[in-house]
Amino acid sequence: MALNASTVHDWRWVAVGVVVGAIVLGPLAQSPIGRRIGSATRNLGPDGRILVIAIGIVAVLALLFLPPVPAEIAVDGMIGVMITVPLYVLAHLLVARDLGDWSPD
Repeated sequence: MALNASTVHDWRWVAVGVVVGAIVLGPLAQSPIGRRIGSATRNLGPDGRILVIAIGIVAVLALLFLPPVPAEIAVDGMIGVMITVPLYVLAHLLVARDLGDWSPD
């Protein structure tokens, strides 16, 4: 499914997702708990990373199918968070001029 105006049900929930994504990637990631989680994930092996991804998928599916949260709101919020990630990476590249130790080689 392509992201277009007909994919989104309510742009306000997309905006909420963008704000939540920006908070998670910015101030929350730089907080003591965010730094602790970051260092813990860097120390995980491949099996641990697969487990974390699986837990994330289960959490997203639970959010989609829980009765108190309509699927349209959950999807629009997730679209907002997904929009934030490339914007965050672009902003980081513009400010820091690199991606840490990452290289395309």
